[in-house]
Parts: sequence; C-alpha cells; structure tokens
Amino acid sequence: MGLWQDTKRANAQKLIDWLLSVRKDNGWSVDWVNMVAFAELGSSSSHPGMTDSLIMRVLGEMKQNSNTTVDEFETIFNQRLKTDAIAANKQVGCWQFFIPIEVIPSADLAQRNRIRILGREFTFLSFATVERKLDKQSRIALRDTYFITYRTGINVKHLPTVFLSVSTQASSLNLGWRDITPAFDALRGLIELSLDFYGWRITSSEKSARRKLPHPLWMIALKKGTPLELINFITDEDEDTATKPFKLNSTQLAGIKKNAKILRREPTPQSTLSLLADCLRLYSQAMDARFKHFCFLGFWQLAEAITHSETGGCAIVS
Repeated sequence: MGLWQDTKRANAQKLIDWLLSVRKDNGWSVDWVNMVAFAELGSSSSHPGMTDSLIMRVLGEMKQNSNTTVDEFETIFNQRLKTDAIAANKQVGCWQFFIPIEVIPSADLAQRNRIRILGREFTFLSFATVERKLDKQSRIALRDTYFITYRTGINVKHLPTVFLSVSTQASSLNLGWRDITPAFDALRGLIELSLDFYGWRITSSEKSARRKLPHPLWMIALKKGTPLELINFITDEDEDTATKPFKLNSTQLAGIKKNAKILRREPTPQSTLSLLADCLRLYSQAMDARFKHFCFLGFWQLAEAITHSETGGCAIVS
C-alpha cells in the first residue's frame, strides 16, 4: 500500500534520509528539527495511522536492517500494521460499563428498563443488580465510598441506587468507551429534551446548570478476567449540586423511549439523522454548563451545526 502520493514521495525520501542519519543508538534527540521532521513525514502521508510512535518503530527497524528507501518504509509500515492488528484482535473482549445516575425511579417503573439509541442498548439497573455481576472482592470495594473516592479522586458521599449499563467489544477500556460515547451523549441530550421541552425555571445562582440529569462523575468498567476499573469523568459539575437526583416516572420514561425510536440504529455519516445525534450532544453540553455565557456558547454551537448542515447538503435518511 502506497503511503505517499507520487508528488510527495521525493520529499518523504528526504525526510527519511534525514531521520535515519540523525538516529542514535538510543533513538532520536528531542529537538525542534527532529519534531518538525516527524510531523512533516506523518502529515504528508495519506494514511491516518501514521503516528510519530509508529514512524519511530519503522525507522528503527530500517536502521537495524540497513534499509533506506520509501518503498522499504512502506513495506515495513504495512507489516507493522498487520502485526499490531493481530495483537489487538487477540485482546478484544466484552467491556461492560456501569454508569451511576442520580435518579429516583417511581414505584410504577419496572426493574430493568431499556433504551436503544445509535445501535447501543442502555439498561437501567439497581445497585444490587450491579453487585451480582461482580466478584466478592469487587463488591466489597464498591460498597466503600472511601475506596471509590481514592480511586477516582471524586468526593463520593453516598452509594448510587441506579446505574445505566451498556457494553461493547473492544481491545481496551479507552477504545470501548470511545465507541459508547456518541450514544451516551445523544441519550443524555434526548433525556434533557424529552423532560424539559417548553420547560422553564427560576434560578437564583449564576452558576446553576439547566440540566435535569447531572453528568455522572465516575463509572465502573468491567471486563471478564480483569480487575474492576473505576473511572472518573472530567466535567463542569459541582460535586455538591451533581448529587441532587431527579424523579423519573413511567410516563416520562415512555416519552423518552418514544423519542429514541428515530435514532435506534447508528445513522449513516453526513445524514440528517447523524446531524440530529450531534445536535443532541451539543444540547446536553449547553444544558450542562453552569455559567450562562458557556450555556449561550453551547446553544450557539448547536445553531452553527444546523446551519453548516444546510451548506453541506445532508441527505435525508429515515
């Protein structure tokens, strides 16, 4: 696979020659010339996986084997990609995420309600149900707010009663959550819009967010055969205000599920539905903002997204 267009191969060869010539036994010295050379070599390529780290590994193997040409770089690069892909596939497993949400469910709600959005199924679970999915040591840890605080850096004052559960196949925790994030953001935006459309409120503070459902401050990540992971979120939430729950009844949940039907499946890129999903994300960010100027900025970005979609010519996909 060619990594550079014909018009850029000569310059790529010059950069490879330079980087090979200045490589020492322990690698490259950290200076601006080398940093620019790596950046230019990577950015001039048409391959999205051309990272500095991979370039260094390829050039290191070239130096060891006395290789010097662009063609040899491309051969080694493609071999590295295949090897890395095989290694990553061997580590792929099911990652399950349990996200605490500050909700007080009404008595008329079933124990396990599900909402499907962007191809991901989110299930409402009780604390006891989540515990049953953990081993003994993890259950003991989860019951200890001091342990959660220590692992996440979040001042956890009480144990959550309701979690959202969602899972995906991935080779790492970070990649797994990256797959889930678009659906989670869209779900939060959908919940806010469903519960608060045409709503209004009186706020007495300049730092009061408009959302009903606070963004979680931490979550649990679990993969079979690996230790329990506790992950913290970097949010604009205040630890005191973020713990105030809201009540959810069956009528509200039915409305959320009804609105979610249009986005049950992952939409086609550049479609109207993909724009709608992105707008839900921007809406939830605006509602999360504690300061009025950040809230205004969030709604401005939402308006920009809609405006840009018209000039881009989105196809309507039902």
